[in-house]
Amino acid sequence: MCILMKPKPFKLFHAIDIMKIEAKIEPIASALDELSIFARNNGFSADQILKIQLVLEEILVNIVHHAYQSTDEYIELEYNGIDDGSILITISDRGVAFDPLGNNLGKLEGHIADARVGGLGIYLVKEIAQDVNYERVDGKNILTLIIGKQNGTDS
Repeated sequence: MCILMKPKPFKLFHAIDIMKIEAKIEPIASALDELSIFARNNGFSADQILKIQLVLEEILVNIVHHAYQSTDEYIELEYNGIDDGSILITISDRGVAFDPLGNNLGKLEGHIADARVGGLGIYLVKEIAQDVNYERVDGKNILTLIIGKQNGTDS
């Protein structure tokens, strides 16, 4: 189930969309579809949109699999078009605290075939997003990404 929430005003950005999805695998496809429409309407190419979907799917699947003990929980997504043409994506959940940027994950040393299992999704996120930020506020994990039409989304 995908619930669209009323957009909140934000003076630096335009076209804000907010959605709340159940912390289950099934609603992820709908969330990716919504973001794809938003990205297309903001001038992202099909190749760029595929990369954005890959990043978002990686993050959402990890939240579903690792953040909650129960599936009666939700993930909140907010995406905004920034005046420079980038997209700001904020993903928040009330699951177990996890800082993907502070766990020495997301580093690829050597060949990918020799990499350990786990952490490559973080590497992918860092490669595609031009900025990634994590914070824990009021019991919520909040991951913020800025993805531009360049910086990792070029074909």
